[in-house]
Amino acid sequence: MIKKRLVAIAMSLPLLLAACDEIPVSSGAAAGDVSRLQSLGYDVTGRSADGSTTVLRYSGPVNASVRCGTPSGPRGTLKPRVVAANGTVLEYELNTHLVVSGGGAVRDGLYVVSQITRPSGRGASKVESIAFEPGTRGTFVSGLSCQAT
Repeated sequence: MIKKRLVAIAMSLPLLLAACDEIPVSSGAAAGDVSRLQSLGYDVTGRSADGSTTVLRYSGPVNASVRCGTPSGPRGTLKPRVVAANGTVLEYELNTHLVVSGGGAVRDGLYVVSQITRPSGRGASKVESIAFEPGTRGTFVSGLSCQAT
């Protein structure tokens, strides 16, 4: 049920973002820097006529715009692909839509981090996703939590 909701949110996000009013969100000055986000692979998907608002999108391996860690450990950028000793492969993907004001502040957005577990044998892959807004964090069942930088 939650996965269906995340898919619905992710698919309708561009329409929602285009219609939303400015909502101040504190997520750090670097997160709103359009140039920095573009250097991390974000694409500009829209810009207001006066240039005061920019919409950015990213879909790909987890990058430095998100930091993750366990409650007892340090936070850092996840490796997009990790192979465990037993051969199980963990892959991490990031899908993001952000609305950035002209001053560089993130007004609104959504981060979705997916963890794909591929067993070493012929078992089925498992996908778990978390979604969070700028200034908040999401936590996987395993305890791994992520938030925007």
